[in-house]
Amino acid sequence: NPVVFASHQWLDSAHPDPHCVQYAALVAAGEALCVQQGLDRNELYVWLDVRSALAPALTHTRGRSLGPAVTK
Repeated sequence: NPVVFASHQWLDSAHPDPHCVQYAALVAAGEALCVQQGLDRNELYVWLDVRSALAPALTHTRGRSLGPAVTK
């Protein structure tokens, strides 16, 4: 089965995606990929990494913020 690996930046210090915005985008992208590749959505495996991409503004080095958490 095809596997998709996804990782996204945390948007809040207590939760990686508090309003499920990035999760919804991942689901939509996975569904579009399945349509494009002719896969049943139950055939696609998704590995969602929510532990290794802390937002820069939430990660501090020597007490300094490394930048904004969200860029538009």
